[in-house]
Amino acid sequence: MAFVLLDTDEELMGVAHFSSDPDKLRGEYAVLVRSDLKGNGIGRALMQQTIAYARRAGVGEIFGDVLERRTR
Repeated sequence: MAFVLLDTDEELMGVAHFSSDPDKLRGEYAVLVRSDLKGNGIGRALMQQTIAYARRAGVGEIFGDVLERRTR
């Protein structure tokens, strides 16, 4: 499953991807947010949507790597 977040001009803001094993024991998610929009809660919203989807689908456990926030 993929969730795509677009702005009002239909420009991509972020994407979340989720996949699980066939018996729905474990699933993995990934979230990507456009770099100029980071820190606005977009990643969190996409992650929450993905978690809700996995719960509805009956997946037992989900996981994903979270990268450290870096500032310049």
